[in-house]
This record gives sequence, C-alpha cells and structure tokens, in this order.
Amino acid sequence: MPAAPQASRAPAAGFGKRLLCSPLFIVAVAFLARAWSLVQHHLYDIPAAYGHLFFGYEVGRIASALASGHGFSSPFPNPSGPTAWLGPVYPLIVAGMFKIFGIYTPASALAVMVINSVFSALTCLAIYLLGMELFGSKVALLAAWAWAVLPYSINWSFWIWETAVSTFLLTLLFWLTLRLARRPRLRTWAIYGVLWGVLALTNASCLSFLPVAAIWLWYSLRRQQQFRLLPAAASALLFVLVVSPWVARNYAAMGKFVFPRSDFGEELYMGNHEGSEGLCMFWDHPVWNRYEMASFAQQGELAYVAAKQKIAEQWIRQHPGRFAELTLRRVGFFWFDIPEQGRVAKHFGMGSRHAMFFGFALLAFWGLWLAFRRRHSAAWLFAGLFLLFPLVYYITHCHPRYQHPITPEMLLLAVFLLHSSWKGEPRFLRFGRKKALAGQPTRASAEEERVALTRVRT
Repeated sequence: MPAAPQASRAPAAGFGKRLLCSPLFIVAVAFLARAWSLVQHHLYDIPAAYGHLFFGYEVGRIASALASGHGFSSPFPNPSGPTAWLGPVYPLIVAGMFKIFGIYTPASALAVMVINSVFSALTCLAIYLLGMELFGSKVALLAAWAWAVLPYSINWSFWIWETAVSTFLLTLLFWLTLRLARRPRLRTWAIYGVLWGVLALTNASCLSFLPVAAIWLWYSLRRQQQFRLLPAAASALLFVLVVSPWVARNYAAMGKFVFPRSDFGEELYMGNHEGSEGLCMFWDHPVWNRYEMASFAQQGELAYVAAKQKIAEQWIRQHPGRFAELTLRRVGFFWFDIPEQGRVAKHFGMGSRHAMFFGFALLAFWGLWLAFRRRHSAAWLFAGLFLLFPLVYYITHCHPRYQHPITPEMLLLAVFLLHSSWKGEPRFLRFGRKKALAGQPTRASAEEERVALTRVRT
C-alpha cells in the first residue's frame, strides 16, 4: 500500500522538472512576471504633465503625429514638419496602439507595455537558443531563467522606447550568426538579411555589430570551406530592400540622404559643449528648452542638427584633453551606470547600484576571458560586440538603457563563468541534461548537445 503514493508523486515530480527545463514555460513565466508588475504598480497610468511628454518622449510625439494624420513628423512639443529623428519601426507600433486605443490614453500605454513585455519575454527564448548553441543546456536554462525573473530585465519592459524590441532582435541575430556558421542554409541567410534590416530601422546603434558578425561569419565559413557568395549576396540584397523605403522616404520628405537617423549631431552636442560633465545636458534639448524648440522649428531638423554638430566638433577641437577625459568617464558610465544628473563627482561614487553594475560587467568580462582561454570560437564575436557597440555612446552621452541590448550576451557569459566554477548542480538541471531536450524536436538534437558540452570542456 505505501508504494502507491510514492508512485503517484513520481509523475508529478517528473512533470515539474520538465516544466522547469522547458524554454516555452520560461517565456510564459517571464511574461506573467512582467504583466503582474505592470498591473500591480499601475505603470500604464502615465502623468499627462508637459503635454504627455513622459509617454515615450520623441516616440510618443511622432506616434501622435502619425495617429492624427500628420505623418512621420514633429518629434518635439511643437509641430516641426517631417522627421528622421528615430527609426520608423517602434513609432509605427506605438501609433498603431494610438489608433486602436486612443492617443496618450492609459489603454494605449497598457497595450504598448504588453507588447514590450512580449518581446522581453521572448528574449528568454533567444537567450536559451544562444546558450544551447554555445555552452549547453545548463547554462542556457540558467541564463534564460535569470532573464525571466531579474527585476533589471523586467524594468525595461515598461519604458516606452524600442529597448525591449531591439534587445530581442540583436540577441536573435547573434544566435543566427552562430547558426549560419554551422548550417549556412539559404533560408537562414534570407531571414538574417531581413532581420538586420528591421533592426536597423529599430535601433541604429545595433548596426555597429553588423561588420563584426559579417567578418566573423565569413572567416568561420571560409575556414570550413562552406562560404558561398550567392546566399550572402542575397542576404545583403534583402537588407537593402528592407531599409530602402525608409531612405527613399527621407530623401523625398527632407531633400537629403538620411540613413539610418538624423540626430547624431544633436547627440554629439548634448554631451560635448561648454559645461559638459560627460552626461546628457538635457536642459539644452528641444524637448525641455523652449528656445531650442523655437530654433529647431525655425531652422528645420537637418539644419538644426548640422549647426549643433558644428558647435560640438569645434569644442572638441579646442578642448581635446577635456574630450578625452569625458570619453573615459563615459566608458565608466556605460559599464558601471551613470550617477544621478546634477550630482556628478570627480569619481563615480560607487553606491549599491553602481556596485551591482560593476559586478555584473566584471562577471561578463571574466566569462569572456574564460571563453578565450578555452579557445571558444564565439569569443571573438562577443569581444567585437562589446568593443564596437558602445563606441557611439562613449563620444556622445550615456543612459542606463543604452547597455540593455547587449545585456543578454553579458548575462550568458556571466552564467557561463559561474557555472564553470560551480561544484554542485541543481537537481532539475541534472534532469535537463538527460531528458529535457529529448521531447523537443525543434531544439538541438542529443548529438548536438553532446558536441556543445564537449566544446565547453575542451
């Protein structure tokens, strides 16, 4: 008689373990965690102060113009004509929600944040796929669970900006780069080109990873004697086809070639002119300064940006030492988080938040060093991403969300490091190594799992 309860508990325990090792279950938990936080804290109830400025800033303004029939225009408080200040993908998403739920309404805010939460939750799946491709199931599962439940990754789901969308796309493209190096199929090449085009129109800063990925992919395929020019050319052509409508629209609306965005000169100026301490001098921005807004509307977007860029470049030429000092400071801001605006000290003032950022960056770079030490083929891909992606922020200005698109890669390296030095192993991960992947034909096969684990240990 006592054997029956034990037998009945065994299937339940097995089902629980399978859930813990299921990527789709992790995605579901991640979405529920974000949805709960969104509803629990009423984050969709955005104050209407400053003309609904806090509803997405420039994103909200452009989306409002789109939804009200004025086209892709006016990124600041007053009407100012056609704009290329931001890429079109995310403002179009927000404008769609405005058309359905009303402009600047709580319902539209809720809808936008739910969309962000979906992309943030799907990033768990991208992290899992990337971890499986590189480090095996245990690291993949741990990193995916960390992304699902960590408050830091949850927080950016509620920022009405492209942050959650571009993070998912960049992580997916990192995985596809590795996938192409192993299986260079024409269909994968096609998806690769299209997704790069979508990412370029979502977050232009992510394009800094494109040459790194292309060179690494070319070298890997050439070494395996699998490189074929035709599929790569087809992928590049699809990229061009995706971004061409945006370029053509900018030329027709603004009279000049603009790709991918028009705002670089302004961003350079915001971090580099008289009085700069290395952060964004937001008080000189048209969003906050009515005199700058009037100048922007009078000159037009391209002329205004060109004038600001000229001021910044002149200041940099006249103060090269100061610019170098501010650049080094911004390197610290990018990796260790920025101090509070208006309270910049000569050093970073390492509080708990800065210590957390510093510790996470330290683990990620330590994990990268371990990957190099073990001669991991993807180590150079990580290094190129970490080297090139932040460059534009080093010379302009920083914000905590700027690091977010590369946080999944940092998280994977940190988990890889910790797992490599971990003597024990959770019971559900022991189960995952043997069984969790067996019933998932869309994931890596058992043979691929064995090769991935062997690659890490050698």
